[in-house]
Amino acid sequence: MNWLDEFPDALECMVQLRYRQPPLAAKIYHLPASDQLLIKLDKAISRPALGQVGAIYAGDRLLGGGIISRSAKTAE
Repeated sequence: MNWLDEFPDALECMVQLRYRQPPLAAKIYHLPASDQLLIKLDKAISRPALGQVGAIYAGDRLLGGGIISRSAKTAE
């Protein structure tokens, strides 16, 4: 994970998980013990491929990104 600013505990933002996919609304949570992020998308999508880069945006501003290491399908 590479973060370009201080990371809050939780943040509403846009994430892009595929090269040609438009950014999706999400909430992200910092997991400080593992230095990873938990991304919860507002709408379900098919699982992204592991090893892809995920980018996190606030409007047009890139906040950070990293390699997708896990993917889970949950029902809430």
